[in-house]
Amino acid sequence: MPPTVNRRPPAPRAPAPNATRRTLAIYAGLSAVMAILVLIGIVVLAGDFGPFIVVAYAAIGAGLLHLWARRRLAGSTFTDEDRVLQTVAGGLLIMAVGFALVSALVDTVA
Repeated sequence: MPPTVNRRPPAPRAPAPNATRRTLAIYAGLSAVMAILVLIGIVVLAGDFGPFIVVAYAAIGAGLLHLWARRRLAGSTFTDEDRVLQTVAGGLLIMAVGFALVSALVDTVA
């Protein structure tokens, strides 16, 4: 009888550090663009439904951007700088959605 060979599927490879950094840079850049668009939307869109439109595109855009980055970065190993960049990008998204919500609440009350 021939010897049995234990065949295991190869372990998934983590993305190259350059790909991780590139994804984090894109994530941070797009988060900054989203924050700027929210601020512009708060200033430009007026009326009864303007602030709620800003909240909608801020929440949807931030959610989609976060999901995209999370999927691209799954299985990556991060350095301390990578974690800081990811935290900054996520914080920008949270602040953008927060500013949109505050703007909608202030406009509704006033």
